[in-house]
Amino acid sequence: MTNLKNVNDPTDAIVARRVLVADRSQSFTKSTAKALDETGFITDTADDFASVVERVRTFPADLAVLDIRLDSNDGIDLICALRKIRPNIMCIMITELLEPRSSVRALKAGAFDFLSRPIDIEVLAVLLDRGFERLHLEAQKEAVESALKESETRFRAFFDNTPVAMNLKDADQRFLMINKPYESWLGYSADEIIGKTMTDLAGDNERTQKLAAIERNVFGTGSAQEEEITVARDDGTVHHRIVVKFPVKAEDGSVSAIGTVALENTERKRAEAALRQSEEQTRAVFESALDCIISMDHLGNIIEFNPAAEACFGFTAAEVGGKQLVSLIVPERLRNPHRLGLAQFLDNGVGPVVGKRIETRAIRADGT
Repeated sequence: MTNLKNVNDPTDAIVARRVLVADRSQSFTKSTAKALDETGFITDTADDFASVVERVRTFPADLAVLDIRLDSNDGIDLICALRKIRPNIMCIMITELLEPRSSVRALKAGAFDFLSRPIDIEVLAVLLDRGFERLHLEAQKEAVESALKESETRFRAFFDNTPVAMNLKDADQRFLMINKPYESWLGYSADEIIGKTMTDLAGDNERTQKLAAIERNVFGTGSAQEEEITVARDDGTVHHRIVVKFPVKAEDGSVSAIGTVALENTERKRAEAALRQSEEQTRAVFESALDCIISMDHLGNIIEFNPAAEACFGFTAAEVGGKQLVSLIVPERLRNPHRLGLAQFLDNGVGPVVGKRIETRAIRADGT
């Protein structure tokens, strides 16, 4: 007979094979425990209701061999008391003879099996082995479920905390999953969205019909598709998004669902609009300026030539574009200093005329 401290490892019970034996007959209890010890089990004993409960608190038995009439009870109260301490403990009940009514009640309370006296140790050992095998399977199942739950928790944390709106739909375009950013985008909670289609939420209109057609195409072809959409919100704001819809494939390669990633593009669109406006304003100034505006690249080739420059020098912008400024409008005697000044500017950012207002000579198209 061995006493052990409680162990938290859920698979330790499978290795230790701990059994609690409790019967009104102390001689039966001791002889049975001794026989089980010799068979490879680790046992502890008790001889009444209170001692059984006390033993289970200190001896982490996962199987118990119990007298169904211990303390004149029918074993039900004892099973319930043990399960409050060790919820997964399995109990084999010892009976004097076949007691159908008590047996049914004990089974409902969680009894694993029954044996009638006299007890055959080999039969009891077989039942215990079967019980530990069941515990092993249940421990494996719990470990798998725990790992799955942990994996789902990690995925959900990633799914909800990504700044990108995401969802998953089935073949009928019903929502299966959505993350928090997608809830915020649509203005509905997950409970309001799951199981519905976009048409259910936003009505049958041109936009929902277009998205439905894209999803059907993705499902049919098995290829991702990108679309840029514009959404007008109830508060009057306009949002732009790049929506990528992609197939989610099963192990056999068939498309089982459709995933969506929606990237917020509103700020980029605003920046692009502001840039276009700025460029248009710059172009308007360039075109309407009364002064000549000529720009060149680092090689000295003309990039821009405004209308005032065209009128002044007699060249059109099309004629001079990409040509060397120095060979077109710079007099022969000033060309070498011009080239040296450009080279100096490219070398150290300092040039003889950069940032200065100077008066110089230039040549027109007619040579004047």
